[in-house]
Amino acid sequence: MKVIDVSHHNGVIDWRKVKDDGVEGVIIRAGFGTTYTDNRFIENITGAIKVGLKIGVYWFMYGCSKDAALKNAQKCVSLIEPYKSKIILGVSADWEYDSDNKCTSSLTKSSRTEIVKTFCDYINEKGYTACIYTNQDYYNNKFDMNALKKYPLWMASYRSDKPNYNLFMWQYSSTGRVNGISGNVDLNNLYKLPGEIQTTPESTPSIIIKLNILKKGSKGKEVFTVQSILKSLGYKDNNEKELSLDSNFGENTEYAVKSYQRDKNLSIDGIVGTSTWNSLLK
Repeated sequence: MKVIDVSHHNGVIDWRKVKDDGVEGVIIRAGFGTTYTDNRFIENITGAIKVGLKIGVYWFMYGCSKDAALKNAQKCVSLIEPYKSKIILGVSADWEYDSDNKCTSSLTKSSRTEIVKTFCDYINEKGYTACIYTNQDYYNNKFDMNALKKYPLWMASYRSDKPNYNLFMWQYSSTGRVNGISGNVDLNNLYKLPGEIQTTPESTPSIIIKLNILKKGSKGKEVFTVQSILKSLGYKDNNEKELSLDSNFGENTEYAVKSYQRDKNLSIDGIVGTSTWNSLLK
């Protein structure tokens, strides 16, 4: 899927032209640091939603402690809460060289990792899918990626081939061109929704890790399991009738899944990915 990421630096955007140029999703900067809102965030997210683009957000992190990271996350959530049901491409923590440069004392790999982890943990606690935006230098040298492995990865790498990592999205250009935007724009390939990335946090039972991602068109025992759970919880089909246990993931099952996701403050995409599986099996 073709995805762009934008901030106020991209100026006024004609979102209809953007969509008509083949863009299917956008990651929008909500703000940065502990107090700052991107001055085009509201304009950008409402415009992108209006034309039907898939939405994600990112937050440029400034802060040299876990306490500052928490304040970054709290400010981010306060801004994006009105759009929660539309944010299916995750909330990405963006820590870069300028983030390090703002710290008067040098951070270690461990302290830098803890700062980003604190941000992401809070985002997850609030019912979003926290992700990490990074590059290969930070991945290999500046973060302890083992400590961050449960967060879906969005990587910038301007080489000709996809980096050999388990990514949900690859930012492959910072000099792209898209109708509706003046000047350069970041271009990304989205491979999976971040909620579909099978991560391995220590607290996650192994049975969940092995379950398949289910969506419209899926069939089999796992679909039957989902249907059974939803039926037992009182969820109906799109005609408000009792959900059929037919092991086929059709429109009725998709409707019930979306209703469940809405009630549980999950991303409302009708897909039974890791987050929805975890919630259902609780």
